[in-house]
Order: sequence, then C-alpha cells, then structure tokens
Amino acid sequence: MDSITRERDQLLAALKTSVVAVGFLWVLHLVRLFLLQTPGSWGILPRRIDGLLGIITAPLAHSGWGHLANNSVPLLATIFLLTYFYPRVASRAMVLMYALTGILVWLLARGEGWGADITISHVGASGVAYAFVSFLFFLGIFKRSVQSIVVALIILFYFSGMIAGVLPDQLNVSWESHLLGGIVGALVAWMFRSSVLDYRKPEPKEEYVDAPFFASDTFVYTKREREAIRQQAIEAERIRRSLEEGEY
Repeated sequence: MDSITRERDQLLAALKTSVVAVGFLWVLHLVRLFLLQTPGSWGILPRRIDGLLGIITAPLAHSGWGHLANNSVPLLATIFLLTYFYPRVASRAMVLMYALTGILVWLLARGEGWGADITISHVGASGVAYAFVSFLFFLGIFKRSVQSIVVALIILFYFSGMIAGVLPDQLNVSWESHLLGGIVGALVAWMFRSSVLDYRKPEPKEEYVDAPFFASDTFVYTKREREAIRQQAIEAERIRRSLEEGEY
C-alpha cells in the first residue's frame, strides 16, 4: 500500500469514527426525548449509589439541543485528531478518559452535603470533551515529536476558550466535570507518553548489496561453456545425493 492510499484510508477511518460517535449522541438524545426521560435521570449523582450508573450514561445525555450542539463540535474535532494521529492508542485512551472522568465527578463534584442544598445531577459530554482536548495538548508537550507538537498547537489555537469553563463561577454548569476532565486528560497523556507511536513509519529500506552488475565469469567463458559448467554442477550434485542415499 503506497503512502497516499494509507493516508487517505487513515483520514477516512478517523472521520468516520468521529461522525459515528457524535451521531450516536444525537440518536440517543432523540430516543430519550421519545421516552420522555429527563436528562437528570441519566446523570451522575455524586457519592450516591443510585448515581453510579451516571458514570456511563451522563455523557450520553444533554439538557437540550443547544447543549448537545456545543459539545458536538469539540468531540468531532478531538475524536478525529485522536484516531487520525494516534490510532494505536486512541480507543484505549478514550475509554480510560471516559471512565476516569465520570468516576472523579462522582467522587468529587458538587452534590448533597458538598456545597449544595439540593441534589445535583451532572450530565453532558463536556467533561469527556475537556479530557480529550487536554490529552491532545499535553501529549504534545510530553512526547515532543513534531507531529504531537503540531497537534498541541492546533488544540491550543482552537480550544483555548475552553479554559474559562473550569472556573467555579458558573450557574447550572458542571465546571467540576470540565476541570476534572482536563486533569484526567493530562494524566492519561502522561501514562501513554511512551507507548504512543506515530503510525507514519518510514517504508522499510531494501538492504543494499555492493555486487557487480555482471557475474564475475561473464567475460571469461562463452555462454555455451557457462551452460556446460552449470550442467556439470547439477550432475555432480545428483551423484552426491545418490551416494548419500546408497544408490552407488
């Protein structure tokens, strides 16, 4: 497979993965509306046993179309970048960030008895999106390859505005999910810093053998003489094998 074909296939695979993942969120949003389920019923309820399921379901639920649309853009971009530039570790890293972000939100976010008078349900994929953005940025710092640094600069340029999302002065916003997701992304980037390899490996080079273009006896014997020598060698080999097998 030539390099252009490999690049095209990798690009299409990454694009397909990101579109399918975000499309799945939109389908689930429609399903939840059809079932008349509130987003809070899918959310994380910190430090409550009945809120543990939200670790899995919370990123799949959104409070409205605007909330879903706002999260779709960074998810599309980061999933694409992860699967395109780091295909060998993308799936493992994303699953780990998804789970760890939810676990930390369940352990540490606002809830009953922790700065809140009512039960707070944390919903939305923004914490996961922050984890993906953070992973891509910090991996560039830790890995220090040209590719990873370029990706980190892209992330810094396009998503620097997300930094404000971790400030604890926003009503009805799970800033804890954003902050904890960012921390998780950095930690997972540190964990994968040594195992991440660029998929663009140089083509293996054929070993160069410094041999003459013509055989050494090209100008010593005629073509007929070389053929006679070859036949003698064949006959000698046949006799040798026959002697070994006891025919002589």
